[in-house]
Amino acid sequence: MVLTTRAAATLDTLLDRLPAGADKDRRLFTLDTKQVDYRWRKARDLAGAAGLHFHDLRHEGLSRMAEKGLTIGELAEQSGHRTA
Repeated sequence: MVLTTRAAATLDTLLDRLPAGADKDRRLFTLDTKQVDYRWRKARDLAGAAGLHFHDLRHEGLSRMAEKGLTIGELAEQSGHRTA
């Protein structure tokens, strides 16, 4: 999967803000699958959106990118889809 220019710039900014001597090859995000799942469910429940699934965010993101004019190929590149 390829990051957008904006996403790559944001990550570069985060790396630049690490303290001197920090290992820039280490993971920026250290949550494991269970931690992400727990936080997702908690946020979803607090929002009162019980029927919302994590995968729905992917669909929403791709829909918004399509509205901005990205081509099918660009959408597939962003999402990791191999076929349309």
